[in-house]
Amino acid sequence: MARLSAGTTIAGYIAYHTGNTESMAPSWGGAHYADNKYAYFGTGDDMKMYFSGSYGYVDVVGSSSRFYLRVNGTETAFLAYANGGSYMYANDVARINASTSGAAITGALTATGNITAYSSDARLKTNVRELEGGLATVLSLRGVTFDWDKEKCDFAGFNPGFDGDVGFIAQELEGKIINGTAQAPFTISSEEVPYEGEEYLTIHSDRIIPYLVAAIKELNQKIEELS
Repeated sequence: MARLSAGTTIAGYIAYHTGNTESMAPSWGGAHYADNKYAYFGTGDDMKMYFSGSYGYVDVVGSSSRFYLRVNGTETAFLAYANGGSYMYANDVARINASTSGAAITGALTATGNITAYSSDARLKTNVRELEGGLATVLSLRGVTFDWDKEKCDFAGFNPGFDGDVGFIAQELEGKIINGTAQAPFTISSEEVPYEGEEYLTIHSDRIIPYLVAAIKELNQKIEELS
């Protein structure tokens, strides 16, 4: 059995032997590394793999480095950037983008449990006032039915999932519902998926609820005054 001294550099590959058979496939042979002993890859030791005794690690060095996890040799399943961003793929399309600002999902999100977000704790609020003009605001809104423009949606990279739909027009909520609109998520650029087209709007439907409550209270007051 041949042994390599520490620090030996090998050009090419190591062939593992089992009996009279030679193969590069790990299942036929293999290299065993003790805990916290590294396997290095790249000219400048750009990547290393090791097991700490409890967890396995793959480290890619460099301020602009990337780590890809692929299946079938070409189909990306996961991508991580040195700057903290990471992507999970399905059918070679980035579906989940995790970054320092949060996470963005491309496509439908299905959850079997509750989705909890934000906070409404009184201890985190100040300058609390009763919402006024709720009835007038609600009366100024226009609930509509519509068809999605398939050609424009495809061009923008948006898949609504329906041909016909019901809702509001985002531009009509601007200036009426506080924080009622936001930039549509499919127009937000990332390093992996840059967006250079028009910026489109979406709405925060939950922001309309306080106006509905205020409108009901105003209507109730009017009814009481007439009775």
